Amino acid sequence: QQQQKRKVLIFIQFIPRQSMSNNNSNDDSDFQARAAATASKISQSALNPAEILAQSLTSDQPKIDSAVKSYMSLCAARSLTTTETDSSSTDTSPSSCCYFSSSSDPRMASLKCARSLLKAINSLTIPPDEEEKDDSKKEEEVENDVTKLERNVVRIVWNGLVKNGNKPSKILGKRSLSYAYPYILKLVTAAASSTDDTQDSKVSAHTHADVLPVDVERNESILFFREFGNLLPEQHQQPPNSDSDKDNDSALLWDIDGGKAELARRRDRRVKRGKAAVTTDAQRETLEQQVTNCFQHSNTDASTVTIEEITEDEDGEK
Repeated sequence: QQQQKRKVLIFIQFIPRQSMSNNNSNDDSDFQARAAATASKISQSALNPAEILAQSLTSDQPKIDSAVKSYMSLCAARSLTTTETDSSSTDTSPSSCCYFSSSSDPRMASLKCARSLLKAINSLTIPPDEEEKDDSKKEEEVENDVTKLERNVVRIVWNGLVKNGNKPSKILGKRSLSYAYPYILKLVTAAASSTDDTQDSKVSAHTHADVLPVDVERNESILFFREFGNLLPEQHQQPPNSDSDKDNDSALLWDIDGGKAELARRRDRRVKRGKAAVTTDAQRETLEQQVTNCFQHSNTDASTVTIEEITEDEDGEK
């Protein structure tokens, strides 16, 4: 009622002054009727916060499908341009980058992993909050109302798409995936364990038998899934400084421009490093030339020095 009253007051502000100043009772009655009708229309046509949020989720860019394809290309290119020594050195870290060093065709291995990832995403059903309460979720108790609302709306929209045979990867973006991807990682963990009696019954209920591609080395396919999650930026995460010397692979996947600005920054850094290297080489050559000139000048001076022989006179004195 308070909200409707507020809308009525807003509506009244836009009523012409001539109508407001009329003292005729019929005009007053007509004014009240028109105000009530307009307020009712506004109330019925206005979207509630959940509906507004749902619309914003579907307009999120870029889509998950596009980000997965960009990531697939990134992993394939990285594998083709990295030496075997470099790629093998990353196998010891679970959070390292994905390399398909065990495959004779990294592009095909990356493609198969991308297909498996999209299949897992598009067939995932996000469980209600009541089904996922554990010690690691205690922070949800202090979660703000906006985050709770968004989490619930994402679950409803995501599950509705899956139920109707639509693909979330083609309709939703990173905001939705940030809530759904932890469940994808649980599926990967369950599939990697190769056991039917997984400890997490909820994961078991949602596990797909073919989460990981069967003809790609297991550790490499697991890294493919995990790194994609690591490149999913948090909503509060600030983009890196444009002057930073570090590459931002996340920007290649999730920036609106498709990573064009990040690629331009990388090219600029390479140009600057090249110029710096040329400058360093020139300075080194100049220093070497100066040192050489000093030695040559020293040898020249030494060759002109004469040492007179000191003889004794007849008296034996010098």
